[in-house]
Amino acid sequence: MTFIHQTKLLTIAVIGALALTACNNIKPAHQAQHHDIHHSGTATESTAKVIEIASFTLKPNVSYTDFAKLDHTVEVDHVAKQKGFVSRESAMGKNGEWMVVVNWASLADADASMESFTKTPIAAEFMGSLDLDTMKMNRYTLVDK
Repeated sequence: MTFIHQTKLLTIAVIGALALTACNNIKPAHQAQHHDIHHSGTATESTAKVIEIASFTLKPNVSYTDFAKLDHTVEVDHVAKQKGFVSRESAMGKNGEWMVVVNWASLADADASMESFTKTPIAAEFMGSLDLDTMKMNRYTLVDK
């Protein structure tokens, strides 16, 4: 696997979700999954300090419906179980576009989740569904008010 693909695989691991439904071209995916669960598994007030936003386009042969199921599995079986997980939403756009936003308690938690994702069996299937050349990911740190 090339360094670029390894980097993109690591990047996608912590993709997350505040579905930007206010955008005209973004619609909630599979009821815009939103989970606000602290890493202990109990509902909590938002403790997010880091927001990760990933956007990408699905490969032409991957349907929204099929990817939504895969995305949900990644969330439930991996991302939501990671230390420092706060919330995650996914949204589909037009022409195969997809976005995921994840809120993390800390940058260290986000980094650890990204690293652990590469070791999961579902990572290859998830990454194989994406046009990696279209993938963009940004992290933002919340500003205390």
